[in-house]
Amino acid sequence: MNPCVWPSARTTGLREFSATRADKALPLAQKGEGERPNVEPILLESVNECARAVADLLYTLFALGLEKGGAGAGLEGTVDAPSLSGNNAKSARPR
Repeated sequence: MNPCVWPSARTTGLREFSATRADKALPLAQKGEGERPNVEPILLESVNECARAVADLLYTLFALGLEKGGAGAGLEGTVDAPSLSGNNAKSARPR
């Protein structure tokens, strides 16, 4: 089995897509809670695209892994992310 090449063109494009939205949302977010209605739609674009990429990845992994006649499949790796300075105390807000 060939290992996948990481980062893929899809993830590189996703990173650029999300960075553009973050740059657009940051000045609004820095203005405070009153700008939340303007910030959320911008960030939602990024969240939706990330969810689509994850769904595509999971579909591909399961489609290949559950293929009849295959010798089997495996997935191995490490997920790691740096802490975000000044943002780690934040948590999701219930609606």
